[in-house]
Amino acid sequence: MQPLKGALEFSTSPARLISLEVMTKRAVKQVVYTSGSATVMFNHKDQGTTDESTWTDLDFFRSLNTGYSHVVVKAKIDRVAWEFAEEHGFDLVTVVPPLVLGPFICNNFPGSVHGTVFDLRQLYTYDQGYIFAYGDDDMEK
Repeated sequence: MQPLKGALEFSTSPARLISLEVMTKRAVKQVVYTSGSATVMFNHKDQGTTDESTWTDLDFFRSLNTGYSHVVVKAKIDRVAWEFAEEHGFDLVTVVPPLVLGPFICNNFPGSVHGTVFDLRQLYTYDQGYIFAYGDDDMEK
């Protein structure tokens, strides 16, 4: 079996089984799914805001010849989740934590937060087109 195909089959089968089990309960109307930036960040388009129509362009990613299969597998797993949600009529919300910033929950500036902010500043100077969502943006609505 090819490594990518094996990883994809291993990863999507449990996701489908868990989703099917959840859906049989019928009390579930909405599922919040934690994803990763690999599913949305590799494309050659300047899309601005990342939303449910934003996907890593797998052909573009493969053309980069990184040899890194996680991006392909993760993007395909997320597509399986979205297809399953549409097929079974429930609302799927995908949160991509690396792209969401929110208010600090403490009075001081902990080292871990300082490190994250430093990393974001480095990324921002590297790629001016990278857009982040602030956690309070939609929480008030």
